[in-house]
Amino acid sequence: MTLAALVAAGALGCGEDRPRPGPPVLSIHFQHDSVNTPDTLRGTVSAVDNEGIDSIWMQVGLRPEVGVDGGLQFTFEVPFLFTVDSGLSPGAKLSVQVRGRDIAGYSDVLDTFVVIK
Repeated sequence: MTLAALVAAGALGCGEDRPRPGPPVLSIHFQHDSVNTPDTLRGTVSAVDNEGIDSIWMQVGLRPEVGVDGGLQFTFEVPFLFTVDSGLSPGAKLSVQVRGRDIAGYSDVLDTFVVIK
């Protein structure tokens, strides 16, 4: 092989990286970022993944985790509604966790919170 052929072959190997599989991209949008006690926490959760969304799971505070089937859609958005118990201290942070899983089995977690008024 000539030097020119080796350089040309090397240049082909330096092309743009192809997309790699990875976990879904998760986002959450709250109707309000602070809530009363008692109150209702409302908003939407979104997941985007090139392989297709298998499921999204959400947990608010110590309540049991709740899941929904993603239908293998590439972009999936679902509204949520959770009741907030009475007796929480003003200024306390109520934890919110969202987990998303794609069809290939990759998953990611988004941790955030809302503040009690």
